Amino acid sequence: MGGWAIGALTGDADRDAGSTPGRLGLGLAFAVSAVGPSAGHLYAGEGGHALRWSLIRASGLSVGVAGVALAIRGYDRDWGSAFPSAVAGAAGLAVYAAGVGWDLYDAHRAAARANHRAEASFSLVVMPMLGPGSGLQ
Repeated sequence: MGGWAIGALTGDADRDAGSTPGRLGLGLAFAVSAVGPSAGHLYAGEGGHALRWSLIRASGLSVGVAGVALAIRGYDRDWGSAFPSAVAGAAGLAVYAAGVGWDLYDAHRAAARANHRAEASFSLVVMPMLGPGSGLQ
């Protein structure tokens, strides 16, 4: 949600998305939207999961936004040329939404897995001990 809020605030502050502040704001919004749902997995020590699902969400979001933009542009000419772009955009946004949903669903289980890993580990420590005949009291 933070990425969408950044995008909305940046869009309101700067109507020209082609300007440098607009591009930076949209880039930041995109990055937060792609990586943000995996923050709990990063915290739980599951960096591989976080990277994998962030890439899946980034891909879905890229295809979704590009498909919708191309469909809007193509719709001005005729719907037949815009339809494939609209389908690609819908599929990309569905992949993004599924990635967000999975990370939200799996977040509590990631915490449980991290707690289980912490409980299951043990350490063997060698400690010298003084015996009764050591002479030190």
